[in-house]
Amino acid sequence: MTILEVEGSIEYNGGTQGFKRGDSIMIPASLGYYFIHGYCTSLKSYIPRKKDIIKKLEEKGFC
Repeated sequence: MTILEVEGSIEYNGGTQGFKRGDSIMIPASLGYYFIHGYCTSLKSYIPRKKDIIKKLEEKGFC
């Protein structure tokens, strides 16, 4: 997750980490539940599952 505007913090089982504009945060899948505190604009990225990509391509007639 990349923070585009403002600042805040992420709370997870085990602690809290603050963030500000321009920071990038890696959130591992094993983290479980987490909460974002503050009002911010962020860009969330993820790696999709291969079967989900293939399904979307098939729906559009590419496979």
